Amino acid sequence: MDRLHTFIGREREHYGGDDNNRFAFSLGQASRYYRFLHIVYSRYAEASARFIENSERVIEASQKQGRGPAGPELLKLHIEGRDLTDLLHLEYESFHLFGTIFLDRMACFIERYFGKPRIGRIDTHRKLKNKLAAYAAEKGLMLPEGFADSVASLEDSLAEFRDKEIAHDKSPRSMHLTMWTSDGEARLAKTKLYPREGDKQVEGGEPRELLAVVEKYIEQLVSLIETNRSRSTFGLKI
Repeated sequence: MDRLHTFIGREREHYGGDDNNRFAFSLGQASRYYRFLHIVYSRYAEASARFIENSERVIEASQKQGRGPAGPELLKLHIEGRDLTDLLHLEYESFHLFGTIFLDRMACFIERYFGKPRIGRIDTHRKLKNKLAAYAAEKGLMLPEGFADSVASLEDSLAEFRDKEIAHDKSPRSMHLTMWTSDGEARLAKTKLYPREGDKQVEGGEPRELLAVVEKYIEQLVSLIETNRSRSTFGLKI
């Protein structure tokens, strides 16, 4: 969880004068949301486990009771499940919201560290993804192996779901479903009430897998900086 913070503390010593602090504060903007992301993931993992446990108890109680109106035990489980569903969805959506902010802060740092492009900006993750090859060529950067793949993967699986299915879904027919895997990872799915031709169910990714890509992305950013430090806009110590 402190990987990025530790790197900032070590790396800042390469820069002289006020750039020591400017570097630390610039990357620190991303580090702050990286920590938030880990806090949210911990809360999500707990909510996921509680939701799945309740769902399994509902299935067991339903089979035990058989047909007919829900009895006291089953009714209590349904009420608990409603509250657990809200909590789970809150943490799941929060993971995507803070994850996207983290990605945008990382893009802002990269632009600050190596300088703005001659044309346009890369101050959001989506812009970074779309202009990465051209930006690297303009600045003469050696990209770590798999860096472009990580940028694209996080855009597709984390940022796109946040943008289309959480922040900017305006359909009054949207329905929120919960799915889970055998290894205990619950996730959000979206479908439509009274589906029309072309409506498709959309499933979000598993936060554990998304967080693993984030961790890999951070490792690649460290490599990007260490390999291309001489091209930084921050002044190096002589």
